[in-house]
Amino acid sequence: MPAIHEPYQRAELNLLLSALEDPKRFGQVCREFSLSDFRDETAREVYETCMTLREGPDGLKKLKVEAPVTFALQDRLGPRHPVLAKWTEAIGWSRAGLKRDSEFQAHLERMREIQHRFQRELHDDRIEKAKGIEAARKIIAEWDALERAKGSQGEPSLRQKLEDRRFDYEVVHPAPVPALTLRGHLLASKGQIVSLQAPMKAGKSAAVSGILGAIFGGGRDCLGFECPEGHDGKAIIHFDTEQNRHDADRLVRRSVYRAGVDKPPVSFSSFRLRDLRQEERREALPIVMEGEAEKHGGIYSVSLDGVADLCRSLNDDEEAFGLVQELCELTTRFDCFTIAAIHENPGSENGKTRGHLGSELQRKAETNLRLQKNPEGITTMFSPNSRNNSFGKLDGFCFRWCDEAKMHVSCGPAAVINEKAELNKQRREAANAFSRAKNGAKSMRYTELVDCTKKALGLKDRSAKDRIKGWRESGTVKEGENGSLEINGAEVQNGANP
Repeated sequence: MPAIHEPYQRAELNLLLSALEDPKRFGQVCREFSLSDFRDETAREVYETCMTLREGPDGLKKLKVEAPVTFALQDRLGPRHPVLAKWTEAIGWSRAGLKRDSEFQAHLERMREIQHRFQRELHDDRIEKAKGIEAARKIIAEWDALERAKGSQGEPSLRQKLEDRRFDYEVVHPAPVPALTLRGHLLASKGQIVSLQAPMKAGKSAAVSGILGAIFGGGRDCLGFECPEGHDGKAIIHFDTEQNRHDADRLVRRSVYRAGVDKPPVSFSSFRLRDLRQEERREALPIVMEGEAEKHGGIYSVSLDGVADLCRSLNDDEEAFGLVQELCELTTRFDCFTIAAIHENPGSENGKTRGHLGSELQRKAETNLRLQKNPEGITTMFSPNSRNNSFGKLDGFCFRWCDEAKMHVSCGPAAVINEKAELNKQRREAANAFSRAKNGAKSMRYTELVDCTKKALGLKDRSAKDRIKGWRESGTVKEGENGSLEINGAEVQNGANP
């Protein structure tokens, strides 16, 4: 039997110490490793003691601290047992990093590596003792089958992956932390994807600029977007696959202005990928994410302005599904949120996005944020299909282009904007009807107004009367002297812009 080395002993105890910080972690250790996998005597005793505590009353609560484990060991082994002394020494080791999930995963990988090496040593030992060539070949074949099950790069087997993902009733996962909101509506949680969809030239890149501004600090006009928790120094990554150097540069500078800061955070990086080949754009995604995560201790957000440009054919289901799956894996792996901006099909009324890529992205996204631009140039953002917080068009938020500001600016809540738009529409229609009055009169009898409304708007008698009723209720038309009707004094506005 191969001997266990000192670094391996510490690795086993480090894994158990880190696992005791969170019962969910210990559950993962139990699913992946059995008692026989721990070769250090102290680690075995601690593992067995923890299993006993876990199955008893208040087991999960007791596993959150070392004291119950220490007392249980003392009861089992006695106060002077060397295992107890070794465990007490281990508790005194540096606690740095034990609470972080990333450190736990590192200890878990180290334990897997130890197991792999140990199994290899056992395998070599069996080959040396094998009686005959056929027996040795059989042992080698068994090892090759084991390696194939673990994956080409020593990854956990599918069985191990499934065990890591098994539902555990005893572990209650906390609600997702909102990472991005729109006027209080949840858009993105950590580890989730947002599909940002719009027709061409409806303000998709402006929305990306608003999101970046909110992440940078949100001091000025970020078009209603907010980041409640802040990026905490983690990487903020932006890819632009559609715009040239000037426009891509201007988008980032507008984001900085929206945030009300002097320059982007040091953890921000933006890459213009329009002139790269499709396969290079796709390959750049994990390369950049891995590098920036290592540099800044994690990733807060990834914005893909033009996710379709990472795909050669939007209607190739294998390629499209593969890209969305890669986005899901990367977003989960780095515990960040990803904004994937994509165009809607031309003329689509129901928000159908382009190809198999758009359909799969809609299915996997936490939120499908739609942008619709009206004839007056006002874009409304809303989400009729969201996993956690759907909100319709009337509950959305609006923005428009402003020549004076030289960028898109907020208009306000959609309900207010729609109310103004409806009022202006009524005023324009009433002005059209009154323009047909005889001799340019400013007022007319009800029956006269009905006839003028029918002619001006091409309505039948009943519809014209309903339209006049609406004008009177909204105050667009008022009753004047002698019961005649006239347009209220408010000036008719051209369009709904505030």
